Amino acid sequence: MTNEQLVIQLKAGIHTAEYMKQLWEQNRGMIGKIAYKYKGYGDLEDLKQQGFLGLYDAVEGFDPDQGTSFITYAAFWIRQNIQRYVDDCCGVVRIPVRTREQINQYKKAVSQFKKWHGREATDKEISLLLQISLKQLEQLKKDAQMGQIGSLDSFTLQEEDGITVADLVPAADDVEETVLDRIQKEELKEVLWEIVDDLGEDQAGVIRARYQERRTLKDIAEKNNCAIEWVRQIEKKAMKRLRIPSRANKLKPFYDGVIFDQALKGNGVARFNSTWTSSTERVALEML
Repeated sequence: MTNEQLVIQLKAGIHTAEYMKQLWEQNRGMIGKIAYKYKGYGDLEDLKQQGFLGLYDAVEGFDPDQGTSFITYAAFWIRQNIQRYVDDCCGVVRIPVRTREQINQYKKAVSQFKKWHGREATDKEISLLLQISLKQLEQLKKDAQMGQIGSLDSFTLQEEDGITVADLVPAADDVEETVLDRIQKEELKEVLWEIVDDLGEDQAGVIRARYQERRTLKDIAEKNNCAIEWVRQIEKKAMKRLRIPSRANKLKPFYDGVIFDQALKGNGVARFNSTWTSSTERVALEML
């Protein structure tokens, strides 16, 4: 059975012990991969056990009707459960979970920015990427230093402690694009275009032309025999509607993963600098 089918059976109370074990077997590679990133903060087996408990939380909260796959939904709960365990048992200084998550994202942004752009990011660029103020960024730096938190993304995948390459489920040729990343990107594509199509014919048409067909405002205007400014205003209104919480919240499961990673590549920072009020939606559209 698929993850989703197993979860439906579990939520109905059918063969819970058997099906939970099967769910664990089907997802232990992902749990191991996530736990391995936290290896410097505790015993690996303990971390994996916490990840398993996160799998339980994911089963309870998962709604198959939302259109997100279980593996994408569960990754959030597994990571959160491990982070809470690290905070409670392994941290030198106790830091709120949300703050630790922000620190981890800050460190990832700094590291990946340098990798993709060949230079250190400025505070302004990092603050725009994280969508926080410069004052908040300064406090985040202090929290990171106080907590003596090492980068959670500095560990490389290797065979040790009984963890095989198969257990960690890396991509075949490129460790930057994991199996989970590819699954999330495909799901993001489905979710995002469904949201776009809900905008109505004019706005959806302009957004699809701009981001699917990569056409300019002038091209769209000429095809529709209208003014460029009309097309510009349609796009502006569409992006504004995409930021309405009822729509934007559907992108949240993807933000810490594929959307955030894409924002650090290519011209991602430039897009954040010039269009930061709709950065999440724009970056998501640009990458599909």
